[in-house]
Amino acid sequence: MLNVDCTYAFPFGIDFFTLFLVLVFGGIL
Repeated sequence: MLNVDCTYAFPFGIDFFTLFLVLVFGGIL
């Protein structure tokens, strides 16, 4: 699942992937 997200977010941009990670971490915390 992580690999798919990485591959899918790569073309969009690292910023989008980073924002997604921040949102996920924020939700967990």
